[in-house]
Amino acid sequence: MDVRSHGDRPRCHRPNPNTDPNPTPTPTPTPTATSGYWMVASDGGIFSFGDAAFYGSEGGTPLHAPIVGMASTPTSNGYWLVASDGGVFSFGDAAFYGSEGTPRSTLP
Repeated sequence: MDVRSHGDRPRCHRPNPNTDPNPTPTPTPTPTATSGYWMVASDGGIFSFGDAAFYGSEGGTPLHAPIVGMASTPTSNGYWLVASDGGVFSFGDAAFYGSEGTPRSTLP
């Protein structure tokens, strides 16, 4: 798995270039307003890192289809999750505009 930064967001975790078998610990920088990120699992679980706040998740909720994507709001104070069936879930300041993820009718 490869985690990449986007836009002006810096990477939060870097490989330790120190090859000394007894490395001296280095202090971890204090998170700033742009040093956090989220990861989403296919079951809707959210994992927050750095200073990225947790606004909720669908983890533990039975879903009709797996989560396949995530998008942050412009303020970074919320996010949307999208499922493979078109279901959309909003958290934080992410407004809900509708979803195509409702179960399809089998009636003619």
